[in-house]
Amino acid sequence: MPNCSYYRRPTRILSYGLFLTICSLFSAQGQVALAHIFSDHMVLQREQPIKIWGWATAGEAIEVSMASQSATTTANSQGNWEVILKALPAGGPHEVSIKGKNTIELKDVLVGDLWLASGQSNMEWRISSTPFTETDSTLLHENQIRLFTVQIETDYLPRNDVKGGIDIIEALAEKSNFLKSKGEARRALKENSISVNREKVSESYLISEEDLINDRFILLQRGRKNYFILSVV
Repeated sequence: MPNCSYYRRPTRILSYGLFLTICSLFSAQGQVALAHIFSDHMVLQREQPIKIWGWATAGEAIEVSMASQSATTTANSQGNWEVILKALPAGGPHEVSIKGKNTIELKDVLVGDLWLASGQSNMEWRISSTPFTETDSTLLHENQIRLFTVQIETDYLPRNDVKGGIDIIEALAEKSNFLKSKGEARRALKENSISVNREKVSESYLISEEDLINDRFILLQRGRKNYFILSVV
């Protein structure tokens, strides 16, 4: 997801009527759309053909451009499309443009190595909950490491899309400063007092584009009286 800013609202400032008025889907039907793994700040695998896919209106012409090259295709009868760009060496940042009836511009895209981490419940165990102490954070400070967290779902068939987003604890404590610390955020979640867009959420929740109101806002709530509007920019 994009970067976040915020508007702090310590008391109940949104009426139900206003909330229902601004609540709308973030994308319009029929527009060009991408699988969720394609976004600003993503990393594409170096020295391998680059496959990008998504959805559009059946028969719609699509053009994808990146690093002085482009590829075109047409959405099939189900609205699915994909293109393959030539392999690129490690580097960036690049911009990726996807044009159909509408245009999507992805920024700060790197080309490098991708690593897939998967497993059982231990994959959700946070480093902050272990005795590990970071002693060399040079790579983190250089901002060349990007992380995409996939929401937990079960399926027995391959999928052409996944859901990802911002960790709810990070959103509450670091992205917004709505709560003072990650510890306070965890306690509030365990008390079942946190809501996203008026829906109760747990510690494993990820805020995704599907939570956006008017393609920009997310309503965070603690208890009945404390509200916070997170603005995605």
